[in-house]
Amino acid sequence: MMGAGLYTLLGLATKSAGQWLPISFLIGGLVALFSVYSYAKLGIKYPSRGGAAQFLLKSFGDGLLAGG
Repeated sequence: MMGAGLYTLLGLATKSAGQWLPISFLIGGLVALFSVYSYAKLGIKYPSRGGAAQFLLKSFGDGLLAGG
């Protein structure tokens, strides 16, 4: 997840968050940790090469809602 955006927007984030920048990165990391954890649990429950599309099919079935 390390991309050019991290380095490009660091100045803007510093201007917005000020001295709270490390805390904001920590909070963002925790949010990312929760989403990665749930994605890993789904991957264990439904092993497939389909990724997120496979999870949508399992959740909503093969129809308009999953396709949308």
